[in-house]
Amino acid sequence: MTIYFMSQRAHGHRREFSMLHEKTFFTDDVKVLFLGYAIPEVMLAEITAKDPYPQIQGSRLIWMILKGLEKSKGAPIDLISAVPASEYPKNRKIFFGYHRWKHDSEGGDDYVIPYVNIIIIKHITRLLSSFVLVSRWLIRNRKHSDKKILIYALHSPFLISALLATYFWGGKIIVFIPDMPAFMDLGINRNAFIKIAKKIDIFIIGRLLQSTAGIIAITEHMAKDVARGHIPSMVMEGAVPTEGALEEEADSAGSSNMASGEKIITYAGGLFEEYGVKLLLDAFALISGEEYRLWLFGKGEMEGDIKASAVRDPRIIFWGMVQNPELLDLEALSTVLINSRLSGAEFTKYSFPSKVLEYMMTGRPVITTMLPGIPREYREYLFILQDETPLGLAKLLQEVCEKPLAELSEIGQRARSFVLREKNYLRQGERMFQFIQSC
Repeated sequence: MTIYFMSQRAHGHRREFSMLHEKTFFTDDVKVLFLGYAIPEVMLAEITAKDPYPQIQGSRLIWMILKGLEKSKGAPIDLISAVPASEYPKNRKIFFGYHRWKHDSEGGDDYVIPYVNIIIIKHITRLLSSFVLVSRWLIRNRKHSDKKILIYALHSPFLISALLATYFWGGKIIVFIPDMPAFMDLGINRNAFIKIAKKIDIFIIGRLLQSTAGIIAITEHMAKDVARGHIPSMVMEGAVPTEGALEEEADSAGSSNMASGEKIITYAGGLFEEYGVKLLLDAFALISGEEYRLWLFGKGEMEGDIKASAVRDPRIIFWGMVQNPELLDLEALSTVLINSRLSGAEFTKYSFPSKVLEYMMTGRPVITTMLPGIPREYREYLFILQDETPLGLAKLLQEVCEKPLAELSEIGQRARSFVLREKNYLRQGERMFQFIQSC
């Protein structure tokens, strides 16, 4: 423990952060603030039910990150978050209020920031709210010599507010990047004004990132393109829980279902053409067996097409949005789970579908396109779709579904064991925490 007697002066652009005539005891342990979208479950359920583009997978990843970091740190992490809502009028709620809560009974100081959900005003009010709360957090924790702010996602109000606050009160910023802003609105129609504003926002984000201390990205391409060789970076594509059913239990539901003769193909995620949903519908139309079923879960622009296909073909069932515990149970009933996201688009270099990890956790076989963002170590645990055409996918679906039950079970369990061993939140959290400490 070191004792500092400090004064505060300003000379042009120079800064000396201190407390006049105050004796401050500084500790060497790292203090971490999470700035992002970690909100109470009740709020998340409400926004999921009402928002046309709910951030469900993002929320799951956020809590895996937090749980892993907190286990490694041995203490709760403080949270400052915004409700992840689409802008008015897509989401009909205009004002989101201030809310203080605790996500951990043993500690943690958590806030949901207030903001006005109207374009441009949304950014301004989020910036102001987060600046006030981040500044207060930094001042309250001034005794800690090592203060880190982990920002989730490339959101300019968060970046600006954190950079301003650390300019005045000290601390370093690490950014976790789950998506590239240029590719975050796939399937959403934007007018010319919003498109221009988006380009300006992306330019600002690119400049702001150069002042951060570190970057955690979900793909290698993303890390290289953002870090530009001079910002410390690491790759962490996702994490899975260690709790839950034993491997035998994870396999039993699907096995019993397959024994009944049904062959269930399941897709869960965004229902957009860019995500391969049209490809999947077209491929399934080429499969004639009455024992085949296609289950689709999620929201998106192709809901109408899916419902129309279900009318023509009763083997197709559209479940819509389903709560995660129920979804996992239904996924475990599947013969095979599929990620049909097309690999040729530029955005796939910066994309690791978190549903792949979720699928692998079920112990059921998984078919996926080989996206550039999926690490090669996954290949031996997945069925890879090489021919991304309706006929190519139909052939692979039938090939997999016709395999012996014991072979499919063994493949699914190997994949589950791999992610439980290598991608569990404890292991990934330890990697991230060591990186944060080093920045």
